Amino acid sequence: MPYAPTDAVVAGSKAFALALFAPLTERAAARPRVAADPAQAQALCQGCTGILVLEYDARWLPVLRQLRREEAGLRIVAALPRGMEAAALHLGPLGVEAVPWDGQAATVMPAVERLLAAAPSAPAPAPVKAVPAAAPAAPRPPAPAAVRPV
Repeated sequence: MPYAPTDAVVAGSKAFALALFAPLTERAAARPRVAADPAQAQALCQGCTGILVLEYDARWLPVLRQLRREEAGLRIVAALPRGMEAAALHLGPLGVEAVPWDGQAATVMPAVERLLAAAPSAPAPAPVKAVPAAAPAAPRPPAPAAVRPV
């Protein structure tokens, strides 16, 4: 089943971005933008209502708090490397889906799928209102014939 295109950002190490790029492209039906660090991801997510998939480390918490305040419609998946599992306690209240990160996209993509599937469908475009045709202009009376002197 084809998906509607979704704005996506993948952020983290090069290995993380490479592991998630193809499956996220397929699921989002659009190529994700790639960010190397939290500040760059924050800039890419301004005005975004799509999804941010990130490789979590401690630098992310203040950025995620700010993104949640500013971009309420943004869905966020945080992949937690081994040793960072306790961060899920801080991420849950922010509405961030925390998943384990073991170097494989298979641990992250189910959360991406859940968040995108649960997203409200895009509103149908408003019907185009018919504009009444303008009444034809009244015909102009013929111009008076020019009188030539004889």
